[in-house]
Amino acid sequence: MKVWITKYWETQGIYEVEVDEPKDDGKDYVFTKPERGTLMQMFKLNRDAFTSKANARSDVLFKRDKRVKSLKAKIVELERMKF
Repeated sequence: MKVWITKYWETQGIYEVEVDEPKDDGKDYVFTKPERGTLMQMFKLNRDAFTSKANARSDVLFKRDKRVKSLKAKIVELERMKF
């Protein structure tokens, strides 16, 4: 099963990985298939990993807009400081 990972969107962007099917335990976690020299990683579906690229992209755009808004508020706060 292919998923698009957005957990590291600020440093690595969106990337595609092959994962095992999620187990039917109701937690919706997927695990990467470890290749030689790598470790298995765990991602939560619809938070860190998405089954469609369009959903992954919209999530990253939402996170980016939220981050920009936060940084703008921080800039305003810093500009108001008086010494």
